[in-house]
Amino acid sequence: MSEKPPQPPEGKLIGDAMKRRGMSARSAATASGISDTRWRHIVAGYQPVGDLYVPVSGPPETVARMAHAVGVKPEQLSEVGREDAAAELAKLEEALASTELPVGSGTEPLDLAGLSAVQIEAVKAVIRAMRADRGEH
Repeated sequence: MSEKPPQPPEGKLIGDAMKRRGMSARSAATASGISDTRWRHIVAGYQPVGDLYVPVSGPPETVARMAHAVGVKPEQLSEVGREDAAAELAKLEEALASTELPVGSGTEPLDLAGLSAVQIEAVKAVIRAMRADRGEH
C-alpha cells in the first residue's frame, strides 16, 4: 500500500470543528449536502483506490458548504490557505442571511435556521413551484 498523503489544513480545521460540535461525519455531510464518504475523503485529503492512496482536494464550493455545516468562518479558511473556499463561504453566508421567506401576507417569516444550503435551495424551489402553480411570480 502506498503512503497516505498528509491531511490538508482545511481538512483538519473542518474535522476539528465537527468534533467540537459533537457531530458525526454522516450528520455533517448531510448538513453540507454531500455523501459521508466524500466528506471523509475531503477531510482526510485522500481516498483509497486499491493499494493506493489518491490525494483529494475539495472544490471551493464544497469546502465552503462543509465549513458552513460545522461553523467554520471564512477568515479561518483563509488562514489555512483556502482563500477560494473562504470567498465561496462568504457568498454562502450572505445568501443565507437573506433566507427568511415570508410564509404568507403579514405572517411570521419561515425560519430556515439549521438547514443546509442544499435544503434551503430545495425549500425555495418548492415555494417557487407552488407560486408558479398559482400564477404568482
